[in-house]
Amino acid sequence: MSTASYNSAERTFTSGLGGRLANVVGAAVASAIVGYLLTQFALGRLLHIRNPDVVLAVFFGAIILGAGLACLNAFVTGPVRIVVNAQTVEVYKGRKLIHSLSRAEYGFGSFVTRQGSSGRVTERKLIAHSASAQLEIPCTWFTARDFDELIALVAPIVPTAPAHAAAPAAPAAPTFAVGQGVFTLDPRPRVTTAIVSLAILAAFAIAIAFAVAPLIADEPILSEGDLVGAALFGGLLLVAFGIPGVLLVGSLVRALRIPRRIELSRSTIVVDGRTFMTSQLRQVSLTPPSYQHSRRIVLQELTGARTRYLLEPRRILGTSRPVFANYDAFAAELTRSLPAGVMRYELS
Repeated sequence: MSTASYNSAERTFTSGLGGRLANVVGAAVASAIVGYLLTQFALGRLLHIRNPDVVLAVFFGAIILGAGLACLNAFVTGPVRIVVNAQTVEVYKGRKLIHSLSRAEYGFGSFVTRQGSSGRVTERKLIAHSASAQLEIPCTWFTARDFDELIALVAPIVPTAPAHAAAPAAPAAPTFAVGQGVFTLDPRPRVTTAIVSLAILAAFAIAIAFAVAPLIADEPILSEGDLVGAALFGGLLLVAFGIPGVLLVGSLVRALRIPRRIELSRSTIVVDGRTFMTSQLRQVSLTPPSYQHSRRIVLQELTGARTRYLLEPRRILGTSRPVFANYDAFAAELTRSLPAGVMRYELS
């Protein structure tokens, strides 16, 4: 759900409802666990209180208290609201105005924290900096889309001229030397790594199956305990081999979908033979070159159609060779080739 609202001269960005509800649910689950531990250990074993009414009261009381405090934080004191207009950026926490920043005095940027193993975004911040100070403003529960739109608005890649300013001279069309606008990607190492990893995983699974099969064949009639043990062992094998297998298959599919060639010209972007006219693009979102985890480009046409290409997947099993070696040059060339205001960074 988008939480950005529009006005003729300003835009408002607020904490997403989904993130707030997830916080409440998480707090309720955590409170239930705490309540269970209280009833089983504090009441049952330490105080020897086993009255069902008392146990239930403590259990549900812990859930209500935890969920109530989480609701208070999620819907009253915790939500962040950022109002952007031509002159200022105002930041509210709950209903309280905590910062009013002049856009003439402050520059703006972003900071995104990702979880190392999965790449999942855990924190988004708006950075405001002036000659004498720097502020870090947590954008708690902001959706990725709203955060990207906020940063594109307060820190555009190609600044657009104010409406009251005199029209500038038309910029010269970007020029390309032979081969300068042609970029190649090589996902073959990632494809090979995924295939080899799947083969090794399958070999281990087959070896274990062959090792266990004779043991089962020797005991045609299993006791109830043996059946439970076998089921638990089978479930463990499913987790140990099934989950990595699914992840590796996903990596392989993503690697196979990476484009091999991108061509930039004065008026077109050609991705593996598919042509996008720059005059027909409403927005082009690109992962910043400083982001090393994974990189992608999203092309949104005036018709509303969105096309997403993965350009650099997350590295698996220590792979170090990049898929898109000259990504930095591509990002710079793409920025120069697009009309002002079309290009933005996809930050999360």
